[in-house]
Amino acid sequence: MSFRNQPSWRTLGDVLVEAAETNAFGVRFWSREGRHLELTYRDVFQRARAVAGELVRRGVRPGDRVILVLPTSPEFLDAFFGCLLSGAVPCALYPPVRLGRIDEWKTNTARMIRGIDAVLVLTGKRIFNLLGYPVREARPVLGCACVDELGSGELLSDDIPLEPEDLAFIQYSSGSTGFPKPVAISHRNVLANAEAILASFPLATEEMSCVSWLPLYHDMGLVGTVICALVSRRPLTLLAPELFIAHPVEWLRAIHATRATITVAPNFAFNYCCRKIEESECEGLDLSCLTVALCGSETVHAGTLECFARRFGRYGLAYETLTPVYGMAEATLALTFSEVTAPLSALRFEEHALDLEGRAVEVQEGGVELTSVGKPLQGIELSVRDPGGKACTEGTVGELWARGPSIMRDYHGLPAETSAVLVEGWLRTGDRGFLYRGELFLCGRFKDLVIINGRNHDPTQIEHALYELEALRKGCCVAFSQFSDKTGTEELVVLAEVKQQLSIEELRRFTEQARTLVQSRTGITPAVVEALPRDSLPRTSSGKIRRGETHRRWLKRELSPEGSFRISSMLKEQLKGRYDQLVYARDMRRCPREELS
Repeated sequence: MSFRNQPSWRTLGDVLVEAAETNAFGVRFWSREGRHLELTYRDVFQRARAVAGELVRRGVRPGDRVILVLPTSPEFLDAFFGCLLSGAVPCALYPPVRLGRIDEWKTNTARMIRGIDAVLVLTGKRIFNLLGYPVREARPVLGCACVDELGSGELLSDDIPLEPEDLAFIQYSSGSTGFPKPVAISHRNVLANAEAILASFPLATEEMSCVSWLPLYHDMGLVGTVICALVSRRPLTLLAPELFIAHPVEWLRAIHATRATITVAPNFAFNYCCRKIEESECEGLDLSCLTVALCGSETVHAGTLECFARRFGRYGLAYETLTPVYGMAEATLALTFSEVTAPLSALRFEEHALDLEGRAVEVQEGGVELTSVGKPLQGIELSVRDPGGKACTEGTVGELWARGPSIMRDYHGLPAETSAVLVEGWLRTGDRGFLYRGELFLCGRFKDLVIINGRNHDPTQIEHALYELEALRKGCCVAFSQFSDKTGTEELVVLAEVKQQLSIEELRRFTEQARTLVQSRTGITPAVVEALPRDSLPRTSSGKIRRGETHRRWLKRELSPEGSFRISSMLKEQLKGRYDQLVYARDMRRCPREELS
């Protein structure tokens, strides 16, 4: 299908206005108790107009950046689309869901507010006080406000003229290899990507219906579900991420109840469902409606998807539904899709040739299994380049470069970082991979490479070898190389979170088993294996392990058990934050906007 015949669509605001005119479908917020809240697109538009009118009244100007710190809720849509209608540029940050690291969250939030010179922070009542320190530290000139206080004002009276090249929103990169960078996305960027995504589905527009639990501060949740649903004017059902984590079967029940044809999730979610959902919870479940289940955002393991297909195939799920994809924030969202409704393409490649020679040599047995993430979406060009920037032949490993209408405008306010990754219209992704039979296979990121004895190793393959360990928290391990003065060479270090405290004997057995598994799968014996308590490894807002930060903390011996975060501590943080908010509000009253900025 195609959305090219929409000449009136210049901005996301235009899309919302036209969707509102149909007064059809909209967004449902799923409740486990059955008390679902439903908004038509007209409701979404009217609520956003009220917020936009209040933003303008408070002094927000076109082009001003506004931070959103909100959970999955109607208020998120009010704030996001209210900003767009007012001409402001929204930037969604993650709420404080990991309370054991509240200080880290506050410091990072302050840094990200300052990073885009935001003029205002929008949040909800439950989070307002926790934002006290970040707001006082970053000093946005219009302070911090709760969204539900903005929706009762006058509606925005006049349309704000915007161009397709104007900024639509800013999304921070994941930060898995460094501190997150502010990715500037124009209206043209996001509409081109949404059009390309929707065009890849083997569905008529009227057949599209999506269910998602992905957080809306993440590109996959915001662009892949909310904006694509808006562009297609089709229904969307949203679950809170914390509901999925506590009760993963609710994701499948929502698909069943709404007869959804599309869903999307990272690899870990499919594994999580296989491990956590009890058979008794699936009674009456019918997933035969599902046509497309996109899997991306992290390394896709064919074994995980095959397990999910076997487990839930008895409830009508078709194996061909599972569709590996690839993308990144710098490309708005999506770059490649596997062929939808086709079987998974998982091939084995000779490990020696791949790691030492950078060549893809297919083998029938042994080797390393990689899953194809498909071909470029419409309008996207891919090229695999060597270190000198020269195009590689098919089957040769190199850095993936991408070009197309959805590639970001820049890293906002970071010209040096922008020029390092945008080269003559091409985006240097930093990802290693190769093209084979016209499809893309990924081998990890260059910054994450583990190099031992001159041989390159993808750390995810090392980490995946540990998944057989019963005591391991799945997805909670990291591998990196570290130079040893004693041996005069690089050695492998493996850090792994365990489910519970281990005795001395259990710890010895765990480390021995880890060494044996890694050696048997990769040929390298780890010099160091450390078992850590849960939540020790630093993570991005989307749950990915921050490898560079993990390495730095390990070197400084900063990885240690987190203390319990009691309710009394939470109250203390709320009170401290409330004080900071009051002090900064007083400063704002004393100083005009120009002096605070």
